[in-house]
Amino acid sequence: MQLKHTLSSDGRAWVNEVWEAADSLCSKPLTSPTLIELGPRLCDRYAAAEKVEGQEVREAFFSVITAGYASRAVLARPTEQPDLDISSLPLPSDRQYDEAAMAEVESVASDDFASVMTLPREMWAAYVSLAAMHLQERLVSSTLTWNRLSAKRIEAMLRQGYLLRCLDESLERRPA
Repeated sequence: MQLKHTLSSDGRAWVNEVWEAADSLCSKPLTSPTLIELGPRLCDRYAAAEKVEGQEVREAFFSVITAGYASRAVLARPTEQPDLDISSLPLPSDRQYDEAAMAEVESVASDDFASVMTLPREMWAAYVSLAAMHLQERLVSSTLTWNRLSAKRIEAMLRQGYLLRCLDESLERRPA
């Protein structure tokens, strides 16, 4: 894959290729301890902050976090994405994630995502748009509307999933 800095037809094809690879990876069980332990907790925190509730919302958010996790797995090598410096995260010595660590993941995902994502903004925006379209198509139902699963919320969850994969890489964990 060659990275283009503009969204030419090659750029759109590249974005499609990345989405298809990440989506394919999501179809397999990703048994990352980080994803399994932290993903649902981040979903609950985000749902509470956004004042949306319900099991279907949490499951949809977790599906999006998983897609973000898979996105990092697909994007990291060919685009030379930087590692996450976990020394800045407040992790206890046993590597269990406390509330402060989760807040730091949320902060990096929302305020400092550029520290781990070096794709040009237009490439990331195109990727998010394509992912949002596919995820909304798959996850929206009569009880989970497009409003509740907006592109803005999808991007927030993709970023958090992406960061979870960065954590695994930094801790030298590979999903089974």
